[in-house]
Amino acid sequence: MKWKDSDIKKYAIGSLTVGLIMAVASGIRILQKPLWNHETLILLVGAWLVLSGLLALRVGFRQHIHVFLFSALGGVLACLGFPPLPFLPLIFFAFIPLLWLENEHYHGRLSKRWLLYGSFNFFIIWNIGTTFWITNTAFLPGIVGMLINTGLMVLVVGWISWIHKRAKIDWYFGSLFIAGWLTFEFFHLRWELSWPWLHLGNALASWPAVAQWYEYTGTLGGTLWILMLNYLFFQLLRKHGLTRSLVRFSIIGKWLFWLIVPMVWSLIVYFTTSPAGSDLHAVVINPNIEPHFEKFTQDEESRWAVYGALVEKALETNPDLIVLPETIFDGINLDNIDLNPSLTRLNQLLLQHGVESRLLMGIAAYRVFRGKPIDRSSVRTSTDPTGQTFQWEAYNSAIMLGLDTIPVYHKQKLVPGAEIFPYRRLLFFLNPIIDQLGGSVHGYGRIGSQDVFDFGHGKIAPVICYESVYGEYTRKYIAQGANVIGIVTNDGWWGNTAGHRQHYEFAALRAIEYRRSVLRSANMGMSGAFDQLGRPVVSPNDYDEAAVIPVTVQLNDRLTFYAIWGDFLGRFSIFMMLFFSLKAFVASVVRK
Repeated sequence: MKWKDSDIKKYAIGSLTVGLIMAVASGIRILQKPLWNHETLILLVGAWLVLSGLLALRVGFRQHIHVFLFSALGGVLACLGFPPLPFLPLIFFAFIPLLWLENEHYHGRLSKRWLLYGSFNFFIIWNIGTTFWITNTAFLPGIVGMLINTGLMVLVVGWISWIHKRAKIDWYFGSLFIAGWLTFEFFHLRWELSWPWLHLGNALASWPAVAQWYEYTGTLGGTLWILMLNYLFFQLLRKHGLTRSLVRFSIIGKWLFWLIVPMVWSLIVYFTTSPAGSDLHAVVINPNIEPHFEKFTQDEESRWAVYGALVEKALETNPDLIVLPETIFDGINLDNIDLNPSLTRLNQLLLQHGVESRLLMGIAAYRVFRGKPIDRSSVRTSTDPTGQTFQWEAYNSAIMLGLDTIPVYHKQKLVPGAEIFPYRRLLFFLNPIIDQLGGSVHGYGRIGSQDVFDFGHGKIAPVICYESVYGEYTRKYIAQGANVIGIVTNDGWWGNTAGHRQHYEFAALRAIEYRRSVLRSANMGMSGAFDQLGRPVVSPNDYDEAAVIPVTVQLNDRLTFYAIWGDFLGRFSIFMMLFFSLKAFVASVVRK
């Protein structure tokens, strides 16, 4: 189809008009409401329409409209193929437009500027469509976060394209592209700006039946599979185009083989395997307390009226374990944790029922340091009423009640901006901006703590909120003998959006990777449990619904291949990218 200047102008005006209406209408709703759901999505889509309309008015846009259309198509397919939407097959084609843009640049038919624009358009649509909800907690930091993540993805494409162009890698470009993306995901799990939510392997979270091989590869194996299917189909399109010959088995058979075989093997495992190990009777609780304006402003008696009643109800089933969400109580001094009145009341409640139930829960805690100064970016300095200065550190922690002593675990994987100021010593000049945006300059402390809680019936991994998105990180719990995973989280920050559903479904992938049952207690979000195959043991509660959910899961001690070897695909990809980068560098020097 040939586009005329008049057609482009009509699109630009229409895009500007619709975008402005969406942005203004949603902006008014945002200003009127204290809590948001999908209003921010409408606002961000409206802003994208306005910006794309302005771009369409630029001279020369008509010659590159295919870049805009193809990259937008890829971004939309990536959104539709990602949880919690049930259209996983679409993500097997989502990266084809991006591969086409890179191929056009390689052959000199597209400038680097337009390649980077197309990549940015693709990734910003994907980020907005799947993670817009982060702006519901903190609007400006959420936008900054999406822009940073988009920028990092664009840089990866630029890096891959540079190697492709310099080293003249063509016949094995698929290996280069896949290794480059796997390397990005591997490092994105491990630095302070970490945001692995959109790792491609997470796309299978809604389809655990076809992800059973994650016990060998983790989510990076899913990323490899998705990108390989995209690249193989792209190669078919390059050779045969969108013609009838494409559907011949002799042509599409190889692609179908790599699509079907992993799925069939996974389905066989899913439907023929039973969970192993002894039974654990547990109760997961959702207190359903709104976190923005209610949870952290309640007085002690109001909180006890809620939590005490829920625990009482849970104890009626005589469970081995009760799981409460993240930061149930705050302001808990770790130096005299045994004397805390709220925790004492919970311990007394357990004793009154004469049961051996244990209670896993999250708390917001702190520790005061006096004497020798401590040099850690998370340590703060304050002054007491007598005028003496002291240091202290805050923690997002998990504890277990019902034991002789109270074990404490401190959250290690912290949310950038909200819980940790990434590279604070290096980016010290951003301190005032972080304060204005509502972030934390000091963040939470991450000192060593007890990683696994032994509660008699078994050993549980106390995973706090955001940590449940990290596959290989969970290995440390398994290495210390954890035979069940317990997730405590607060999912009420994002409203009734895809965010809390994605977080719930990601837990199924941890169950598959380690063949460990997962108990999940989420405030306002979806509480429930998964068996060792990633299957829901019970139906989770609805959003904004208090619940006390009894579950029975199995305790398994077997180590999976992934538990032993971790993200070996990522490590191998690093070596490949070092080789490719060296090859490109040498080629550049020789050419000069």
